[in-house]
Amino acid sequence: MRKTVVKKLAVLGAVVGMLSAGMIVAHAETRVMENGTYFDAEYYARTNQDVVAVYGNEESELFRHYEEFGKNENRQPVELPDKSVFDAEYYAALYQDVVAVYGTNSNSLYQHYLRYGKQEGRFASPTAVGAPKLEEYTNVAMTTEELSTESGYPAEVLRLMNEERAKKGWSPLRYDAKLEAVAMARAEEILVSFSNIRPNGEAYWSALKEMGVKYSMPCEVISHGQATPEKVVNKWKQQYDEDTRFEQFERLGVGYADQQSLEGGLKGRHWVLLFIY
Repeated sequence: MRKTVVKKLAVLGAVVGMLSAGMIVAHAETRVMENGTYFDAEYYARTNQDVVAVYGNEESELFRHYEEFGKNENRQPVELPDKSVFDAEYYAALYQDVVAVYGTNSNSLYQHYLRYGKQEGRFASPTAVGAPKLEEYTNVAMTTEELSTESGYPAEVLRLMNEERAKKGWSPLRYDAKLEAVAMARAEEILVSFSNIRPNGEAYWSALKEMGVKYSMPCEVISHGQATPEKVVNKWKQQYDEDTRFEQFERLGVGYADQQSLEGGLKGRHWVLLFIY
């Protein structure tokens, strides 16, 4: 009798285990997908049962739904943290260069912060250490004409580039926020097609016109494989150090995008340097 009871309990446990297993999502954590998107399959399944009913609970299928439909339906790929951790309204007000490319959608802004903003030293909320009050902030949030960055990759590229220009007796470049927005958008495009011709078949300068950037002469330099600002500037020196045409440029915008490997690691960093006068 005791063996029968134990056997029944074991069978019941196995059934419960199988039922529970059916609710488990593979890789139930926030992961960086191949295209760089941060995605939490468990959260997406839990908050979108209508999707699970059709697509199941496998991470790959849930992410496929998000890319094809969920993004446009404003479904959240990851759970937005408390405002003390990330405040989308504050982030948008502070960084109009980001808004120019990503819009004001909270999910999109949080994706930018996870992919780029954190390592660029951008402030995620007004409670972050050293975060400025909006009324005291005088860079791109208040002036879209020119940006004087104090941290992050773009600022370092600008500093290194101006060091090289000083050696030649050239005037320093000024950083342009609108130009950065275009460069960031172009960096995403060269992940698709590494060319000065955009994926839609148009020349790169059409992106400048779309963003309302005024210029007399543009120049786009694209590069990939350099992990740091120092390396990308060195690459520029190798190719263009003797090119005196660069002396005439007055403004610079820097964009970059990371290509992820299938294992979720960094496969390559793509850079766009946009010069105009």
